[in-house]
Order: sequence, then C-alpha cells, then structure tokens
Amino acid sequence: MIACAASNSDFQAVAAAPLATAAGPIDTASGAEILRSPAAITVRFGTNRNKADEKMVFGPSLMDPTNGNVYVTGTIIVRPSGTGPDATWTADRSSVHLDPQQTPPADNPLAAEVVQAALGAKTGEIAFIESAPPAEQPRAQAATGAKKLVFIPGFNNTFIDSVETAAKVAYRYRFADIFCFSWPSAGELSLTAYDHDRRYADASGGAIALSMVKIFKAYLSLRADARPDLRILCHSMGNRAFQAALKFIKADPKYEDLLGKLYFRTALLMAADVAYSALEDKELLGHLFDMASSVAVYSSRSDFAMRLSSFANLWEPLGYDGPAHLDRLSTKVQVVDCTHVGRLPGSDAAGHQYFQRIDVVINDAVQVLAGTDPCQIQPREPDPTCGTRRFVIPAPASLDVCP
Repeated sequence: MIACAASNSDFQAVAAAPLATAAGPIDTASGAEILRSPAAITVRFGTNRNKADEKMVFGPSLMDPTNGNVYVTGTIIVRPSGTGPDATWTADRSSVHLDPQQTPPADNPLAAEVVQAALGAKTGEIAFIESAPPAEQPRAQAATGAKKLVFIPGFNNTFIDSVETAAKVAYRYRFADIFCFSWPSAGELSLTAYDHDRRYADASGGAIALSMVKIFKAYLSLRADARPDLRILCHSMGNRAFQAALKFIKADPKYEDLLGKLYFRTALLMAADVAYSALEDKELLGHLFDMASSVAVYSSRSDFAMRLSSFANLWEPLGYDGPAHLDRLSTKVQVVDCTHVGRLPGSDAAGHQYFQRIDVVINDAVQVLAGTDPCQIQPREPDPTCGTRRFVIPAPASLDVCP
C-alpha cells in the first residue's frame, strides 16, 4: 500500500468527533461488517410519481401531468428476507401510509404558504427531522444515535426499487432514520428509458426543492444541540434531480440564503450523473460545499450507465472518473475510484449499483461516515497523482490489506 501523508484540516475536523466504531466483526475477505438484520425498517418517502396499481404503488409518470411540483409524503415498511448483509429487502405494499398531498402552484414550487403549512403540519420531512427514529429500528438507533439520511435514488428505479434500496442503505450504512425522495424514473435500462429519466429528473426539481426547503427550515428551527446528525446520499441521476432542486432554491429570493448554511456532516455522491465540472459551479452543485462538512465522490470507469450518460449528454459525468479539476475544489472533497470493484460478482450487469451491492464499497463509505481520516480508510489506497484527495479501492487480489 502506498504511504499516505496526513489529511487536510477539513477532514481532521470531521474526524475529531467520530460517530461510532464498527458494530460487528469484519469479514476480512470483503472488508464488510458482519451484521444482523432488524425485523423491519420504516422508510419515510416523498414522491411526485403518479399513483398506480397495488403492485407498483406509484408509477413512472408525474402525479399531476401539468404540475411536476405536486407530491405526497408517507411511510412504508420494508422487511428483510434472510439475515446479515446478503438479506433481500421487500416492501410491504399494504403498509403504505400517505400524508396530505403537497400542491404548490406549477409556476411557484416554493410558495410561502405551502412551506408554512407544511412546517405546521409536522408530517413528512418535518417529522423526519424532528421525530425520534421509528421504534422498530432499535439496533440502528443504538449504534448511531440520531444519525439520519436523505436519500435521492437514481436512474433505472421503480418506486418499489427506491424504497427497498433505501431500507438496505439504512441498514448497511447504519442509519437510524431515512427519507427517500422517489422521482419518476422508468425503472428500465435502455437509451429510451435513460432519456425518460433525464427529463423527469429535471421536471422533479421543483418538488424536490420544496422537500429540501422543508428539511432545511425544520433543521434550522431546532436548537443547535437538538439538531439531528444529518447526511445526504445521491445516487446516479438522483444527483441531477438534486441539482435541479438547488437551482429552484437559488432562483427564489425568499430561500436563496438557505444554500449558504450547513446541514449535512457528509454528502455522498455515488455514480453521479451530472457534468464532471458540476462541483465547480454554484449554479449546479457548487453550494454543496457550503451545505456539507465533507463531500465524497464515488466513481467508476467500469460503470456502463456512466458511458451511456457520456453518449447521451456529450459530456463526461462526475461518476465516471471524478471531478474535472480536483485542485480547484474545496479541500472538503475526496474522490474514491471504484473502477476495479464496481463490477464484482453481486453487482448489477451495468456495474452501476456498487454503492449498495459491493461490500468493500459499502465498508469504505461507512468509514467515511464515521469520520475516519481518509488516509486511514481500508482497504483503499491513495492515488499517487493526487496526494490525499483521491483514492482507489483495489482489485480483489489486493484486498488482503483489510484489517
């Protein structure tokens, strides 16, 4: 393993207050923690998808075809089949509970009266920020305290896919509570489906902006010592949808200043389907450095969806090989290259779901979330061309460096 110097001061500040150490033994072959599954996980969600049949619950179109800002929040119970990290998570469709629908004007997703009404209702995102984690998650709560995750899933996800992945991520990443915004992805892997998802991710910007404003306002309304330990994970085209939301917030004088405040201890950008220069531009994702104490970008040159993105958008995506100019970005950011492990057995055919299917990637992210110094995270190795800013998770033959 290549020697690595001490990390920058931003990461040292995060590492000074680690959240938790591993709650169980480590599988030395994969670097994954050996976990026991809870009986169930309640996933809080928001969605602007159209209502569908009992099997789909919500479909691949907008809830209101003329107004992409209309959405609903609710909860669904997701249960594991099997035990440990290989458990399969299945949503209990009969457990869906819906809150009152959010119906902002089509031309004003951040209407003040809508935001104020939501803050007073104490449902959806407000309950997520202000409430204790659901009672059936005692293991996660004991391990992580008030650690909560905002999750925006990406390309090729149905509603059921989104909430089942959310439950798995909450479990594997050790979160006590999770809020998932499921925008209308088609849930298919094809160029036609990609174009559909790209259009609907952009069309969902207003709804997700309203959702984020409610989260931000609820968070700031609490005393500093009562605020939850909040993180955000955007996967794939979920990064594009989040980027569209930030544009809406920035364009509204009532809420623009919210983008300059700190909410997230960590932002994880997994296989990000946005331009590789997005973090350099405050019209895109640049405000994330104001909103998060640290940012981790996970990329893979073996990710077929990133190649599809490059072809469709005529630019290189951030999730292919990281930022365009790492040296121009805040020292809060670290880049993790998953090229050698993104298509290991257990991943999807496209090599796009490594963030939730490949143990060694999950274990790397868990160490990031715990505030571990980037140079001490195992089994990653520093990229010798980028000092302590960029790292590589080595191919399986090198995984014997795990503790």
